[in-house]
Amino acid sequence: MSAPTGEEAERRTRAQLAGCGGCGGVVLSVLVLLALTVVRSDRTFFDDPAQVEATLQAIVPCQLPRGYRPYRGAHAGGQRLVQAVPETFRGEQVPLSSALLIAVWSFPSGTPVSQAQAQALEYWTQLVGQRLGAPAADGPADQAVELPLRGGAVAAVQRDLPGAGVPLRLVVVAAPRAPGGAEPVAFSFLGAAPRFDRAALLDFLGSVR
Repeated sequence: MSAPTGEEAERRTRAQLAGCGGCGGVVLSVLVLLALTVVRSDRTFFDDPAQVEATLQAIVPCQLPRGYRPYRGAHAGGQRLVQAVPETFRGEQVPLSSALLIAVWSFPSGTPVSQAQAQALEYWTQLVGQRLGAPAADGPADQAVELPLRGGAVAAVQRDLPGAGVPLRLVVVAAPRAPGGAEPVAFSFLGAAPRFDRAALLDFLGSVR
């Protein structure tokens, strides 16, 4: 399957958005696609499941939680991003009513882990606000949490966001792509706060090697 250009992806998603009628409580694929759209001419999008899975494993060896599948990916400027969605998901809209949108984002070597985490947090926060029309809050409600990774515990940030009809929860944890390495990776999990699939999050992080 040929990879869509950024412009083709944007047109496709805008058409879906126009027919959605608001889609309260839904994160549309415009958010997914634009998360991949680093403003560069060398960006490449792909949605072939085998290619997405291969890219995921090239970033970090892991196993998606039961009930999830590879969805889309991109390469751009030394960064790689892949996303996974529930196996039952079809089409151009990603419902977050009872599951997660999982994203794995690798950054160029030498990028501080703290910078990777902050970039992932801010990017998703901005996209939720811009694409869902979520009202601006006085400030995101951040909570420091610890999550298991590679047999230890790592610091993560949980950020609750206003959504279109349902509050959303974003959890981001960043770490070296390989233990002791200089290339960071950010793991992002986005879902409806009241039904956030924490079990899937823990299953996924528990599989990271």
